[in-house]
Amino acid sequence: MFKKGSDDIFVRGTIIAVFTTIPSISSFFLAWYLVDDLILAAIIATVIHLISMAFSFKIAKKFFLKK
Repeated sequence: MFKKGSDDIFVRGTIIAVFTTIPSISSFFLAWYLVDDLILAAIIATVIHLISMAFSFKIAKKFFLKK
């Protein structure tokens, strides 16, 4: 039903997705709580999300590419 590597791809993709989304969601709620402004919290979370995307790309290249 599944190829041998599909489970491995699923696990790797899940790790990268968690690494990308957890900081942006937590920074959104923290900024929304501290600043009490929804738009500013969304802007801060977007910046944090882009930074975590850059780091997740580096981590994926370092740990997940087969040599």
